[in-house]
Order: sequence, then structure tokens, then C-alpha cells
Amino acid sequence: MITIRAIALRELEKWILSDEFRTMQVVPITRHRAISHINNPGAQGDDPVLWITYENDRMTGYLGALPDLFRGQKEIFRGAWLSCLWIDKNFRGRGIASKLLKHAFLDWKNRIAIRDYTPEAKTLYESTGKFVPLSENTGNGLRAYLRFDLHERLPRKFPLLSKISGLLNRYDGVLNAINESRLAKRMQEITIATGYSFEELPAMDEESSEFIRGFTGQTLNVVDQKLLNWIMSFPWVLEDADKENFSVRYHFSSYDKRFLFRLMKVKNAQNNLSALLLFSIRNNHLKLPYAFFSPSVTPVVGSGIINLMQQLKLFTFTSYHPEICGWLKKNTTPFCFMRKQHLPAMISRDFSNELGGTSGKILYDGDSGCGFV
Repeated sequence: MITIRAIALRELEKWILSDEFRTMQVVPITRHRAISHINNPGAQGDDPVLWITYENDRMTGYLGALPDLFRGQKEIFRGAWLSCLWIDKNFRGRGIASKLLKHAFLDWKNRIAIRDYTPEAKTLYESTGKFVPLSENTGNGLRAYLRFDLHERLPRKFPLLSKISGLLNRYDGVLNAINESRLAKRMQEITIATGYSFEELPAMDEESSEFIRGFTGQTLNVVDQKLLNWIMSFPWVLEDADKENFSVRYHFSSYDKRFLFRLMKVKNAQNNLSALLLFSIRNNHLKLPYAFFSPSVTPVVGSGIINLMQQLKLFTFTSYHPEICGWLKKNTTPFCFMRKQHLPAMISRDFSNELGGTSGKILYDGDSGCGFV
């Protein structure tokens, strides 16, 4: 018989220190991700953040939730982004995922949304008839390649190619040696507009906090100084040694060779703040979870992204920001090639109605937990 256990935020710290958690062969959350949840400025102690299914004493599946603050037309609502749905392969096809989803709907009173899900999960969510797409935010983006990393990308898409990853790595080396001379010439064409400067910050300050208020009135979620500092302080991916073998015991992101954030102010010749950019770097890949700027500053931001990639010898950049993607499409850049990306999102129909609809609402690349990885 399948049973379901819900874990609230206030229970999480005690549970990750328990013998039960320590001895689990597969865990539904890592310690550092749990600690991140505990420090969530938008969460409360009684918020359910994890549902686990068991048959007898064996864990058969789990579903996670990230509490968040959602903007309605006249008030702020507390809801959650669903994430990390996993079912033991030996128990699939028995309706466990549907049971988990049913409990999430019940515990969060239908105030749930989802983003960045697999095709299989999409089929599950759509089968409930309870979700509607965030149609204004379809997540159309771009991935731009400055250098070649076939030895990492191809095996992920075609696992059998992992057997020749060494050969692909050597092939990358040859391609990138040729590419560096091309980049040296093309980078001379990338210049920052006169008078603009980039300044790195260790954390959000009052000037930055005041600046982003002018860009967050139409966001689906509340985005403020507390949120951004929390994301930078409590990431879900660590560079430290994986002493508890979470990279094997946990089926989602936990550790990697390199993961860090870089928060940057962009100021004009009058020393006025013109943009605030929160970058994340994972191995050789650059993302921009949060970017606040007016359209007129887009060329400065775009050039700054390319210069940062060249400075740090990064390979790829992914963005769903409409202004940045538009600039990349329209302008000649040093990128070898670009391909379309899609980051889908849904929200429960009842929650959408309660919010007064989501038309015109903005989703940043880092919303829904995407900024943590």
C-alpha cells in the first residue's frame, strides 16, 4: 500500500539531521537545498515543501515545492512552484505521480505553478485539466555558443557517445584552438558605449534595491533585495567536496566543478545606475537569472555579456530575456552559432483566476527556482 508523507518547512531541519535521512540510498532533497528552503524569505513554517511516497518503508517517489510570493491585481498571494518530481523506476505506472500532485493541490489550496518540466511531466500536468499555460511568458529564448564543448553536450543528448567523450574532447580542443584566433579579431568589434562602467557587488545594496523597484511592478513573483540576496547566499549547487555522495543519491542538481554568482551594476557617464545584472556561472556556461534595465541600455548589456564570457573563457550563454534575445538576433556578434531554447511554464487555473489572470506578467529567467542552479 502506498502512503504519503508531507514535510512542512519547520520540520525540514530536524528531518535532514535524522538517521532516516542519513541512511537513505536515494534522498528527496540535499542538505544544502533544504537549508536554502529554510532561509526562504517568502516562506512560512507551516508551508509544505516536500511530499514523499512509501510502500512499507521504501521510498517510491517524491515531489518538492518552492514557496513564493505571487502578485495579484490588488494583493500579494502566497503560492508555490512545484519542482523535483521523481518516481522510482520500479513503481512507475502505478499513479504515484498523480497522487503526489493531488496532495500538492490540496495542501496549497490550488495555489501552485510549474516551470521547466520534462515532456513526461507535461503530459501528467495536462492530464489533470487543472493547469493553464502562462501564455504571455512562453519562455522563448536563445543559447549562444562562443566556444565548442561537444564532449559535454553530445553525451547528454546521446548517452552512447559518452564512450567517446575523450575523442570529442580532443576534437573540441582542435576546434577551439582555431576559434581563438577568430575570437581575437571579432572581440575587437565589441566595445562598451563611452561612459558606461561595470562594478561588481558582493550583495544587493540600497541603491540597487531602489533601482529594481522600477522594474518589478509587473512581475508574476515578488522580486526584491531579500530574494536576490537569498539566492546568492544559498545556492542549490555547490563546488565543495560531495562528502555525502549527494550527486549519486539525489537525482537533481547538487554539486558541480564550478558554480558562482556575479552581481554587477552598470553606470553611465553621469554615474547613474543604468542596469543591474545577476549572472550565474556553472562550469563553462553563463546565465543571467535577473536583469534590470531599460531597452535603450540593451547594447551595453549585450556587449558586457560577451566581454564577460571572453574574460572568463566561457563557452555558452543562455537567456530568455526578450530584449537580450532580440539584440543577439539582430546584431553581428562573435558567437559561432545560436539555437532556440524553450522554458515552458504553467499555473493552476484556479490560482490564475485568483490572481486576476497572468496576462502581461513578467517572468525572469531566475524565477521559480531556476536561478539557484
